[in-house]
Amino acid sequence: MIGTRIAELRKLKGIKLCDLAEQAEISKSYLSNLENNRKENPSPAVLEKIASVLKVNVSDFFNETPIEDKLSFLEDDMKILFSKAQKLSKSDRQKVLKMIEIFEQENN
Repeated sequence: MIGTRIAELRKLKGIKLCDLAEQAEISKSYLSNLENNRKENPSPAVLEKIASVLKVNVSDFFNETPIEDKLSFLEDDMKILFSKAQKLSKSDRQKVLKMIEIFEQENN
């Protein structure tokens, strides 16, 4: 369902429900109801706002393939890295990205 997918993508991006609601200019209760599939058929405008904040396409809300299945091609250490990274705050993920960039520069 759309709501489940929105929640999955929001969590994957490390965005709090209240932050997504605020940035998408919708109420927290509406978003919560949507994510818990208590509210169906959100308007295209609402989906566009949510997609914009999450930096995804609206079509991603309708993709039934779980995120984990999309990662199946990754090596085990990359899956672990991804799993741990999605639990970090946005600020901490930015620090990790900077560290990776330093490693890349050292190897070039």
